[in-house]
Amino acid sequence: MRYAALKAGPFADHRLVVERRAGRLIVIENGPIKQYAPERRMRPPEHRHEFGQNPKPVLSFDLHKTLTPDWGFPLVSPAFVGVKAFLDRMVGRGCCIHIDSASLDNPDPDFSVARTKLVWGFVQTNGLPVSWVAPNSESSIRVDDRGVSIPADPDWEDALPAQFEALLAKTYVLDPNGLYMRRPDLVPVGTLIDDEDYPDDGEVIADAPRGLSTPLIDIDFHRTITPAWGTRRDADPDPAMVALIRSLYGEGFSIQISCAGTNPATADKPSFAIDRSAWQRRYLRQWGIPYDRLVSKDDYDTWGDDKVIGFQSATQIEPLIRQRLGPAIPWSSNNPINEPDAPIQ
Repeated sequence: MRYAALKAGPFADHRLVVERRAGRLIVIENGPIKQYAPERRMRPPEHRHEFGQNPKPVLSFDLHKTLTPDWGFPLVSPAFVGVKAFLDRMVGRGCCIHIDSASLDNPDPDFSVARTKLVWGFVQTNGLPVSWVAPNSESSIRVDDRGVSIPADPDWEDALPAQFEALLAKTYVLDPNGLYMRRPDLVPVGTLIDDEDYPDDGEVIADAPRGLSTPLIDIDFHRTITPAWGTRRDADPDPAMVALIRSLYGEGFSIQISCAGTNPATADKPSFAIDRSAWQRRYLRQWGIPYDRLVSKDDYDTWGDDKVIGFQSATQIEPLIRQRLGPAIPWSSNNPINEPDAPIQ
C-alpha cells in the first residue's frame, strides 16, 4: 500500500512516495540512476571550479545564436562582432572562458566527439580565448540568476559586456593589478550543511520524469528556487517560486532542475557530488516542488545564452516564460497525473 508523505509547514509534499512493508513506511527505491550528468569524463584540475580548486571567475556561454548566428552544424558564420574583443578583455582580467552546448549531448558518443571538434575549429578560426568546451543538457528555456539573455541582434561591443560585468561585480572586484578577486565583504546566505547531513545516493528515490514531449524549462537550484548560496548551504525555498513551478508543472510543461554542485566531472571525489544530488532530490520532495529530472551543469559566474532568462523574482520571470513558450499545454482528461501535486507512482 502506497502513501504520499506530507510535510508540516507552508508547503505540503505530495510527491514523496513511500511504501508500507511489514508495518513500516519506507522510501521506495526505484532504480540505480539517480541524476543526469551531461559530462561523461573527469575534467582536468584547472577546470574544476565548483569545489574551490580553481578560484578564477568563469564566464560560460551557449554556442548557437549566442556566439555565432548559426543554428547548428556545420558552423559556417563567424563569431558575432565584438565577441572576441570582449572575451580577450575578460581573460586579461583573469577569467576562464567556457562553451557549453546541448548540441554536444548526443546519445551517440561519436556524434558528440565529432561536434566537439567542430566547436574547437570554430574557436580556433575566430581566435577566441576559450579554454573549455563541454556538453550541456537540452532545454527549451533556462531560468538562472547568473544568466544574460542574448537577443537576436546582439550588441557584443557595448550592451552585453556591460551586463556581464555588472553580474561579475556582485561577486568580484578588480585588484590593483587589474585581475578579478572575490569580494571580501560577501556574507553567504543559508545554513552550512555538515558533511554527515548529506544522504547516501541509495537513501533517496530517483527522479521520476513523466516523459512528456512538451517544452522543457530548466530552472537553476540555488539563488533561484532557494536563496541559499551553493550546495554547502540550506535555506527554505522561495514560496513564490514553489507556486510557479507547481503551476507550470501542472499545466504540462516539463521541469528540469539544474545545479553545478552535482556535477561529478568537477569534483575531486565524484561520489561527493552524487551525495549532493541526493540531498537536493530529498529537498525538492520535502518541500513539494514537482519536477521531471535533476541535472548537473557547468559551474560559472555568468551564463550567456539566447534561451536564458535572468532570474530576479518569480513575478518577473513568469510573464517572460509564458511569452517565449506560449500557452499552457492542455491535458487529456484521462492523463494519470494531471495535477501539479500528484504523487508519482
